[in-house]
Amino acid sequence: DIENGGEKMRTVIGVLVAFLPGSALAVTCDGSADFLTVENWAVEEVAGVVSGIDISVDIKSNSLRPFRMIDASYTFEDTLGRYISGFKIDPDLKAKPGETVTTTNGYMGSEMDRVLKMDRSDVVVSTCTRAVVYSDGSKEGFN
Repeated sequence: DIENGGEKMRTVIGVLVAFLPGSALAVTCDGSADFLTVENWAVEEVAGVVSGIDISVDIKSNSLRPFRMIDASYTFEDTLGRYISGFKIDPDLKAKPGETVTTTNGYMGSEMDRVLKMDRSDVVVSTCTRAVVYSDGSKEGFN
């Protein structure tokens, strides 16, 4: 029964490899991909006591109403649709219709190192919005 056990182990290893950062497939948005638009982004290596990466993303609100709270994220993928990394947007982000706001994250993992080496045109940054609280207190969910 060692043969059968070996087959199970290969299956487990195959499943684990599918979830490694470099081999992940494109992420599907479970909300609205159009509520926010990425206008610009920057990734910079930061040296200091601990080295890391600063990520700044300029996000434009496509909402017709101002909002004061949001459940949203942005992801980095390559042009082949492979997931690189993703980040939650500050839930207290506020924006008026058409306004562009900047969100900044610090990062100390290895996945974003790839973006530093890539040609900028091979990096795709997209957003996904799951819910929003408008300035008048009303809520809207997207799915």
